[in-house]
Amino acid sequence: MRMEQNPQLENDNLPELQNLLSEARTAPEKQKQEIISKFYDKLEEGLAARELHVASNKDFWVSHHNQGLFIRRESPEAVLGMILSGKIIPLNPEKENYANAAVDSDEGAAIAWNEGQNGVEIATMIGFRAANDAVRRIEQSENELRNPKRLASIRSIKGGVQFKEVAHVIMRTPSSIFPKERLEEWEDELLDIDKKKLPYIFRSIEIPHADPARKAA
Repeated sequence: MRMEQNPQLENDNLPELQNLLSEARTAPEKQKQEIISKFYDKLEEGLAARELHVASNKDFWVSHHNQGLFIRRESPEAVLGMILSGKIIPLNPEKENYANAAVDSDEGAAIAWNEGQNGVEIATMIGFRAANDAVRRIEQSENELRNPKRLASIRSIKGGVQFKEVAHVIMRTPSSIFPKERLEEWEDELLDIDKKKLPYIFRSIEIPHADPARKAA
């Protein structure tokens, strides 16, 4: 499948955002909140150029499930490069029958969040559409038996993800290092009661242009 090239956009915020992500990974625990707060400030500036913003709607995930999307956990650097500068995120399965995405469902989300790096200060997941001829279902293999429920939720997708195909981005940060001044009232109250009830804070970026004619296969 031939993939058209995205025009590269200039965005002065991208290098600073990438530096802040790097700083957050190596900074002492007490400094992480301040760095993450700066990250969100700078992210809002960058998103404004594309008329986008960070949302904190607690019902977002529920309302966006089962919308014919695929989801994939991706590095925040790659996601920022795509949103702010129009870079393509390559999707090249390492081998045949290799899953590199999931369908947008409760099971798919659980699978996607468990993939990739652990301990990342800001983890990111993209919800996107893909052409039918780029998507393959994963087959059961005698050498690698998979749970049927998991098997039904994973896909192998070739090509890449372009900005115009992305419907939303979800960002997840451990609540222990999320800036207190950025918490919603309900989040702050819940954390005061029991921090274990809210281990992560989620924020989202909706991108309304994704082609609705493409459906998850």
